Amino acid sequence: MDENQKNEVRSKARTDGKLARKNANTKGVKAGAKEGGAKKGAKESGAKADSVKESNAKPKAPKPDPRWVLFNAENLVVGRLASEIARRLRGKGNPAFLPYKDSGEHVIVVNTDRLHFTGNKRQDKNYYWHTGYPGGIKSRSAKTMFEQNRSCEVLSKAVKGMLPRGVLGREQLKKLRLYSDSEHQHLAQKPQVVDFAAENPKNSKR
Repeated sequence: MDENQKNEVRSKARTDGKLARKNANTKGVKAGAKEGGAKKGAKESGAKADSVKESNAKPKAPKPDPRWVLFNAENLVVGRLASEIARRLRGKGNPAFLPYKDSGEHVIVVNTDRLHFTGNKRQDKNYYWHTGYPGGIKSRSAKTMFEQNRSCEVLSKAVKGMLPRGVLGREQLKKLRLYSDSEHQHLAQKPQVVDFAAENPKNSKR
């Protein structure tokens, strides 16, 4: 075989290789187009199904307004009153109670200046805070708190300690309204009066 024949064979082999590669690329493009079309069709069908689901979905029932209750704190025991308030703020009396949802009531308390401590708690119980400086621990007794017209703060601290920590507890505590005298500003809400002293003789001063 002379040199010319060898060159012809080589050129023919190159041409055949190019054609084979071209055919392979063409088949790959067609397969990719088919796969893309299948995915697009699946997305469209999924979108149609979602639209059908949304159209068939029932509207949610409106959330009922929470109830408002009123406590007269005159001669009531601080701890017992605080536990009842915390129970109502959390909504534990609601049949649909869930621990992670805010479904409680709005609570109004009047006459907090006349709250009662059992035993010697009025003199012995202390409330602490810190100034932020070294050795800056401060304290006040419950008697001093009442003398300084801080009775609302006393009851608020007691209730706060019985609520969950975090965002939920803070939101529930906002539903508590405390007043040191017998007047309040929520007559428009028509709160239901709760006779807490009649529920148990231990709830009030004896």
